[in-house]
Amino acid sequence: MTCAYRAEDTLAAFGGLTFDYDPFHSTEDLAAVSQVIAQGTVEGVREGRTGTGLHSVVLILHTGRVVKGELPRGNDGNVYLELFGARSSDPLYFTKAFPKGATVVAFMVPAGDGAPREGIDATIENPKAGRPDGQALYLPAGPQGLVLQVKEQDVVWPLIGERAPGKIADTLPGGDLIRG
Repeated sequence: MTCAYRAEDTLAAFGGLTFDYDPFHSTEDLAAVSQVIAQGTVEGVREGRTGTGLHSVVLILHTGRVVKGELPRGNDGNVYLELFGARSSDPLYFTKAFPKGATVVAFMVPAGDGAPREGIDATIENPKAGRPDGQALYLPAGPQGLVLQVKEQDVVWPLIGERAPGKIADTLPGGDLIRG
C-alpha cells in the first residue's frame, strides 16, 4: 500500500456520479438485498466490459472472508466486481483510488451475462472481459455496496462520494456504519 493515499483520490474516481435510489439505513437492510458479502483486499483493477454508451472497470478483491452467501465452485480466491460510471476505463487511473492491499467490504449481486434483454438499450460487446475464464462477475448490490479503507484513514463509499471516520468492520452486517 502506498503511504501517499488520500481518500479524495478514491472519491474523485467516481466524482460527479449520481444515483436515483432509496438509500439503505442499516447494514442489515443492505445485506438483505445482497447475494454475496465479502471482505478482502484490493489486488488491482482491470478493464471491464464495454457496450453501446458504457464502459466498466473490474475491481479485483482477494477474498479474505465471505460473510454471506458463497463463491462458486472453482473460484480462484478473488472476487471480480464490475463498476460502471468511473471517470476512466484505464486501470492505471485507479492506482491511487484503489491501492493494492486496501481493505474492502463488498455487498454484491451477480452481474448479468450481457445478453440483450427487453427494456435494456445497451448490449455488452465483450461479456467475458475483466476476469479469467470461468470466474464469476459481480456488481455492487446498490451504490452503498462498495466500501474501502486504507489503514486507519476514513472509511470511504466510492460510488456515492461519502466518507466517515471509523472502522471498516463496522460496515459489515450488524455494524452501525453506513452512509447514503
